[in-house]
Amino acid sequence: MDQFERSLRFGGVTVRQRLESRDDEARELCIHTIDGGGVVRHLESRLTVTESGSGACIITWEAVFEPIIDDAQMKPMIRDFYLTAIARFRRHLGGRPE
Repeated sequence: MDQFERSLRFGGVTVRQRLESRDDEARELCIHTIDGGGVVRHLESRLTVTESGSGACIITWEAVFEPIIDDAQMKPMIRDFYLTAIARFRRHLGGRPE
């Protein structure tokens, strides 16, 4: 697998990530954050897609990280990041909003 890296900008923070593994059969991606933009360090994420019937799916997104900022600032940033990412998945893949 070729190394894939990307930069994401959200809430005034730029985060750099690298795709660590991709398993098409298991429908799973593992992502490592190279630079957490001063917000997190040691961020590892795993995304898994499972069918839920009628052409729909469930995305399970697990993450383990060490925050650099306090919880009161961190929780809304993480929530907004994941909600934005999932909305982008839906638009890109033609899914219906929930």
